Amino acid sequence: MKDDILAMRQTTDGADQSQDASADAASGHSLGQPLSLYDQLSKDYDCTRLLRIDEANDGDPITCTMSEIPFGDKPKFDALSYIVRQNLWDALHYLRKHCPDTSYWIDAICINQNDIDERNRQVRIMHHIYFRAQTVVVWLGKTYSQYKALVPQLRRLCHMNARIEETTPESTPEPTQTGSSVRDLAVEPCNDAYWKRLWIIQEIGLAREIKVCFGNCAIEWRQFRQFLVTNGLGSEGPMKL
Repeated sequence: MKDDILAMRQTTDGADQSQDASADAASGHSLGQPLSLYDQLSKDYDCTRLLRIDEANDGDPITCTMSEIPFGDKPKFDALSYIVRQNLWDALHYLRKHCPDTSYWIDAICINQNDIDERNRQVRIMHHIYFRAQTVVVWLGKTYSQYKALVPQLRRLCHMNARIEETTPESTPEPTQTGSSVRDLAVEPCNDAYWKRLWIIQEIGLAREIKVCFGNCAIEWRQFRQFLVTNGLGSEGPMKL
C-alpha cells in the first residue's frame, strides 16, 4: 500500500462524538480527510494503520504519513489515549514537537471512520493494539501548561519518593513543605475528565509502558501514581485503575 499524506485542518463546528463501542472516536472537528486517503485494510491478516507526524515548525499545519502495517511484522509504535475534540489537535502538536521519529496509532485517524465494516473490525482488536504498543501515551491536555515551571520540582520529588519507598516499603512519605507547593499540579490532573472514561480500562489496563502527558510535562506512570500518593490523593481517579 502506498503511503498517504494526511493534511489536517482545525475547525470548530464539528458535532459532538464519543469514543463508544462503534469506535466513533473522531476528534469533533474535521481533519480534512477525503475518503480517497484510505486504501482498504487487508482482511487476510490482522493489520492496522500507523502514522508518523511530519517534522515542521510550530506554526505549520499538521501533516502525517500513514501506512498499513501487518501485526505479523511486529511493528514498533506508541498508542495515544485521550479525550476527543480539541484535545486531539493539541496532542498532535505536542507529539510533533516533543516526540519526533515515532510511529503512532490514533483511533480517530488510523481507522477510516466512514467505513463501518473496518471500524467494527478495528474495534474488536483494539485491546490488542494497545497491548502491542511499546508505550501508551496518556494525553490529558495542554491546559496544565501553567505548571511548566514546577515540572523539574515534580521529577525531583518523584525520584526522592521512589528512594524512600525502596528503603521503607511499608510506609508512605508525608507531604513535605516542598511537596505541598506542587499539590495543585497533582489535584487538577487527578480530577481530569479523562479518568472517567470507560475506554481507558482497555487502553491502559494492559499497557506495557504508560507515559502521562499534561501541559508540557511527561512522566512515567509509576512516578505519576507515587506523586499522587505523596500528595494525599491515593484513592482518587487514576489510583482506582
